[in-house]
Amino acid sequence: MRIRAAAQGSAFAIGHPRQARIAFFNQGDLVLKANNLVAVSLATDELPESDRVARWREHFCQVAYAVEIAPEHGTSFRACVSSITIPGLQLLHGNMSPAVLTRTAAHLEDGITDLAFFINRSGSASVHARGRDVTLLHGDAVLMSSAEATTLKRLTAGSSTSLRLSRSILASLVPSLEDTLMTRIPEHDYAIRMLDGYLSRLQGGALMGTPELRQVVVSHVYDLVAIALGAVRDGEESAKIRGTRAARLERAKAFIIENINRMDLSVAVVASHLGVGARYLQRLFEEDGSTFCKFVLEKRLARAHRMLSEPVFSPRAVSTIAYDVGFGDLSYFHRSFRKHYGTTPLGVRHAARESSWEQA
Repeated sequence: MRIRAAAQGSAFAIGHPRQARIAFFNQGDLVLKANNLVAVSLATDELPESDRVARWREHFCQVAYAVEIAPEHGTSFRACVSSITIPGLQLLHGNMSPAVLTRTAAHLEDGITDLAFFINRSGSASVHARGRDVTLLHGDAVLMSSAEATTLKRLTAGSSTSLRLSRSILASLVPSLEDTLMTRIPEHDYAIRMLDGYLSRLQGGALMGTPELRQVVVSHVYDLVAIALGAVRDGEESAKIRGTRAARLERAKAFIIENINRMDLSVAVVASHLGVGARYLQRLFEEDGSTFCKFVLEKRLARAHRMLSEPVFSPRAVSTIAYDVGFGDLSYFHRSFRKHYGTTPLGVRHAARESSWEQA
């Protein structure tokens, strides 16, 4: 078995008792501490075959949540899973032979309500929950709730990436979030491809070496997931701009998110990146019920709000945060922030401090 832990102390409430998590990490021979990042992995090939299922179940229960697992009859169980946990986000990459994973009604007593965004990277799988069955082929994705009984079948040997996400954070980005649960998001969706490629670069934690980088990663991941779920939520209402037009809109949104800190981010800049006209790009946003400027503003305000709420950014002046997220006019930033959130940037920072003191 291979267990690696790089850092304790994640502020992300991932739902299991703190003492259980600490006990698990103490099992590892190599425990390296770094602020707010935990990386753990397990490979069953290094275990006796008779112990593999039990040890995988124990591992998964302690890094994620409780499930039962039953390998396909007559097959040798093989699995490899690695997880990275940072404040607000958990990434799990894994490979597995055919098996059935079940989170039963009894498991729901642990009180975990986080969401799981599951991307089937190879092979085939199916998920049953809410009375629905979703079949996932290469590259397909689905959003599931850990607060509901769920069965995931790995129909063939394959690999996957799963994101454990805060329900409250995602709900703030995706209206009618509950409607997007248990709906297949196809592989050809541009946001899924963009997200999967981004997650591949995060394996091993190489791009998360500082608290500031980890905050950027969390923001990017949530925004890309929100774009993918937005396409699901819109459904038939967005049918008129699906296909090439929808793909270009999603590419535009992804480019904006990746470059939100640029003060020169304009319709012309994004249109040039996509190889389309500025007016054409503006129409894509209008057909989506928004405008280019509104989308950019909302993303900048959301990024600023998250930074003001994070203790790691408390030494940073409000003006510095405003510039960091792409605002060039502080008066405009303060007016827009108050109009959008009903309070001032300092009000958000003070509320976050009071909340952290109460929890302490």
